[in-house]
Amino acid sequence: MPPTLVGPKRTAPSDCPGSAPARRRVATAFLGLGSNLGDRLRNLELTVERLRPIVLSAHVSPIYETAYIGLDHGPQPSFLNAVVRVATDLSPIELLSVTSGIEALGGKLPTDRWRPRTLDIDVLLYGDVTMDCNDLTLPHPRMWDRAFVLFPLRDLAPGLTTPSGLLVGEAAAALERSGQQVRRIRDANWPPGCIESRSPLMMCTPLEVRNAQHGR
Repeated sequence: MPPTLVGPKRTAPSDCPGSAPARRRVATAFLGLGSNLGDRLRNLELTVERLRPIVLSAHVSPIYETAYIGLDHGPQPSFLNAVVRVATDLSPIELLSVTSGIEALGGKLPTDRWRPRTLDIDVLLYGDVTMDCNDLTLPHPRMWDRAFVLFPLRDLAPGLTTPSGLLVGEAAAALERSGQQVRRIRDANWPPGCIESRSPLMMCTPLEVRNAQHGR
């Protein structure tokens, strides 16, 4: 059986697409990763290591560094950001639950939303699904306004277009000209020693994930 990670229990309205799929289908989803606390690079590496055994395949973007963008809660350290493209047979709600579990393993607390944090994982896109549920809106409602999302997204899906019709790279460049500065610091394929597909041997599953799965 493939490994599973389950985050905090969430209530999914019955009209949320994908909350209880009648049959499985493989979809392409994009996840945004960010960290601005602790060993930022290692936080992202561990996230990809924990994610890869749970999805069917995962491809990572280069890593970018960017200043904190958000509400005024005082100065914060800069973020490292990346995007992961996954093929998955999890539903959108199931994928959200998995990413919430990985965030918890990474040390994120429910009160960390506008504070420095070890890890953020946002479900950005899930195929062509659009939905607006209690905890998940697809596409992510703020992704098109964030250069730190669009630059790594461009690296993985250069033909993707925004709702306004711009190519994702054109939209990223426009945000950079408006003052959102990003700096590419690491090329793709940066997580070391991890396989590209889900394995029943769980070759890439860290020990603490395996222990959590078995209640140890």
